[in-house]
Amino acid sequence: MKNLSWAECGKLENSQFEIHETRQLSRELDRDWEQELVVSRAGEAFLRLAGDGTDYRVMTATAGENDLGLEACKHPDILLQAAHDLAVRKIDGFDGIERDRKGRNYVQLFQFSQDEGVSDEDFTNELRELLEEFFDIYDGLRELK
Repeated sequence: MKNLSWAECGKLENSQFEIHETRQLSRELDRDWEQELVVSRAGEAFLRLAGDGTDYRVMTATAGENDLGLEACKHPDILLQAAHDLAVRKIDGFDGIERDRKGRNYVQLFQFSQDEGVSDEDFTNELRELLEEFFDIYDGLRELK
């Protein structure tokens, strides 16, 4: 897959989240990924994916998206904890919280890659399941607070 097409992005979305294309990281970091996506819900940015269509960095969003009308997550501590918990589940490890150029905390969860022989549809389904799992964790933590 070259990039997740809008049709594939549409297949990712469900009642728990929306997917938007963005260039926020490229602007902030002066870096040019082939595709950048932000995962949001109810007007808040939660996760960012940056990559080339088959390999994506998955990280928490530290800021909103003015161009898209998205605010930063209102519960950043829960966001970071949910990201930590998902990273531990998926890769059995956690590298810790990092800081962006503006000093905001974020978590780079892991790389998400389309293995050779995996269809675009299966890759999209795996990514949707990953995002659903993240929001299940996030919502569970919110309920505890």
